Amino acid sequence: MKWVYGCISVLAICLLYFRPYFQRNPANDFVKWTLKKSNYTLETHRFENCTWSTCLRFQHCMLNYTSLSVYIQPLLAIVDENDNVITPVPSQEFLTIRSSLKSYAVSDPQQACMFFPGVDFLNLYRFPSIEVAHAVAAMLSDRFYNVLIFTLIGQWRHAFRQIVASSVTSRHTYRHRLDISLPSFPGFLAPRKKSAVVRYDLLVLAMNASASYKEDCLKEFDGFESATVLTDCLDSPWFTCDTAGIQIDWLEALQGSKFVLIHQEMPLFKTALFKAMEFSVIPVIFMPKYVLPFSDYIDWNVFSLQPSSLSQVRDVIKAIDDVRAQTMRNQLRAVFSDFSSLKRIVAMTWRVLEARMLPLKARKYEYWNKLTDRMFTLPHFEPATKVMLLAHCDMQSAKYIVELIRHLESAELLSTATIIWRDEESSPSKEMWENSLPVEIITGAKKLRDLIPLVKRSRIDAVLIVPVALCHLDVGIIRKALNIWRVVPNRSITLPCKSSDFSANLLHKMLFTSILSGSHKDADLDTPFDFLNEASGSILLVTRDQLDASTSAQTRSTKTECVILHSLKMRASQSTLNAVGVIYFVLIAIFFYQSNGFVKFYNAMYPVWKVIPIVFLGLFAAIDGGGLPPGKRAALTLGLIFGGIGDVLIGSSKEGLPPGGVAFAVGHLFYMSFFISRPLKIYWPLLYFVAAWAAVLGTVVYFLRDPFDVFIGSIYSLILKTCVVTTASHYINRDAGDKDEGLYLRFLGYMLFYVSDSVLIWDDTAFKVPLAELIILSTYYAAQYLILCGNIHTGLYVKSKET
Repeated sequence: MKWVYGCISVLAICLLYFRPYFQRNPANDFVKWTLKKSNYTLETHRFENCTWSTCLRFQHCMLNYTSLSVYIQPLLAIVDENDNVITPVPSQEFLTIRSSLKSYAVSDPQQACMFFPGVDFLNLYRFPSIEVAHAVAAMLSDRFYNVLIFTLIGQWRHAFRQIVASSVTSRHTYRHRLDISLPSFPGFLAPRKKSAVVRYDLLVLAMNASASYKEDCLKEFDGFESATVLTDCLDSPWFTCDTAGIQIDWLEALQGSKFVLIHQEMPLFKTALFKAMEFSVIPVIFMPKYVLPFSDYIDWNVFSLQPSSLSQVRDVIKAIDDVRAQTMRNQLRAVFSDFSSLKRIVAMTWRVLEARMLPLKARKYEYWNKLTDRMFTLPHFEPATKVMLLAHCDMQSAKYIVELIRHLESAELLSTATIIWRDEESSPSKEMWENSLPVEIITGAKKLRDLIPLVKRSRIDAVLIVPVALCHLDVGIIRKALNIWRVVPNRSITLPCKSSDFSANLLHKMLFTSILSGSHKDADLDTPFDFLNEASGSILLVTRDQLDASTSAQTRSTKTECVILHSLKMRASQSTLNAVGVIYFVLIAIFFYQSNGFVKFYNAMYPVWKVIPIVFLGLFAAIDGGGLPPGKRAALTLGLIFGGIGDVLIGSSKEGLPPGGVAFAVGHLFYMSFFISRPLKIYWPLLYFVAAWAAVLGTVVYFLRDPFDVFIGSIYSLILKTCVVTTASHYINRDAGDKDEGLYLRFLGYMLFYVSDSVLIWDDTAFKVPLAELIILSTYYAAQYLILCGNIHTGLYVKSKET
């Protein structure tokens, strides 16, 4: 049996040794980047004065009020132009930080507030040079925003756009309220004696220090009986000795001390400070050139002494009695609980970031310094924001506006209301608008500039602008929008309406007046305020009523971004469609010139020139599609392809009309996939008209065409009339929250298509129509472009709602 146990032992050792080869961890896969020599040129003074509002983008941080999110970049290996790796191998401490941030991580970098790079910057001396580390940091700064870098060893010489959390932070490079000063974590906690005997009142550490600092220490403390100065041993420089030459371990001496002097002239002053806090020894700190750890939030005067010079150290120590010293040690022990491990340092850093960026995560002074709440202190109440409601109104919407004012007034969210009366036929009723809230109704104003003196003289802070359409706003959404607005008052806050695609705007009084004084001052007052989303020149922040549960909050934040993403996509697609339309009609003009005014020749080149504009639309639909998803883009492309086939068949010979009708019918079936699933409320007058016209046209065709042609034409006519009636009903009987622009374009396109085909059939079967080809082709080409635009608009809107 011994050989069995021996084999098992050997097998276990082999498995442990070769474990990295058997278990391939995808998290350890490296993404490879190349650093070029041009990246070594740094703009050293560009980011020295960075602040939260100038160098960071934190609109995604506002979407979740409970915590910040971070995208953890995959491990990154950067090589130079000679394919030599210049980034260090990730250390265990770096992997620990990455694992500590996983609870806040998201998979999509576009949804993340912070960005944690895949390069280990903990020890800058592991790079080939400090300049290489700066070049790598500059490359990350150019590619990403809100980058968070941890550094424990080494000092940054230049400032970048990143948030630098460093343990060696010089005051001349530290950016207040942006960078974070960390404690120097040594990587281990020394064993602590349960009952350490206090043998030294003051311990002065001068190991590895400069000769001038040692001379100053000996001069100041040599005659001070309760002080012990530790320097390098003369015969053994790697050990520490006191002034008498007795070898003393500095960690043991530190545990038995009451005070310890931490001076910036000592090379390891940060490590000594960490150990002093670990052993609850009161530090006497002299570091005017450096920033203390977390000094933006932690009050170091509570548990440490900070004399202005070495000559004052003895006087400061003598002024501390035993009771106060014990209180300082207890406070030091409580604060050190946030520094005792690397994971706790990361957690403390994250709480600092949340306190800076999230209004609801702001902490009190007592929280950061582990103090009990102060009693008998008056609370600080911030004055309420004075908000004015601004809305268009007529007799139809008056009841809704009055209910909205009373609803917001009961929640104490409004200070005043201003109503722009748009109904010239009737006057507002005084009894309807009676409220405890002052309501001012404007009549007779014509231009937007007429609102400028009204807004300027009002004693308000912000303006809440309600759209012309019905917009149901929740009180919780408005409160959260006000919280965000107080943090970034120079932004325009968009509040999506509950039951419609419209949105309200909340913006500063001065920002609103500056917009009115700009290029829109001569616009009519009856126009809606849609230009506010473009005129502010700032990033729009979107608020939604988010649930406290994490799952619901994630779902709501996704819906929130869909609203703004939809509007941005629609703007981008509209500009693209405009450019496509210009090229499309240029191609039609070329065909008009080549055919001498749309004269049908039935030669080889006529169908080619005729189909080129449709081929161009098909290529655009297949390659770009205006932002449509792949399935919708394929349906749009196939509809245009079959339309082009129908053009070639009809333009090639006189007998091409029936097969061309089959091709067009198939194309319309693909177009119908965009709207056939929508709820339908038939517009009966149009249906009756189309049916009557179909009866007249069908009678003529029946007696003048072949029965097979009549059958093909009847099937095609049924499909086309279904499209015409359906798109018209969708637009005319649309709901209040529907996107009417896409519905209108598609309805207009099918009406022109129906006119084109009606003229074509009438001219081909009954009698000749003057300028028939000009009417047929002009309406046909316009119809194809309008149907394309309408399908893209409605397709993007449906996509945003489904998302």
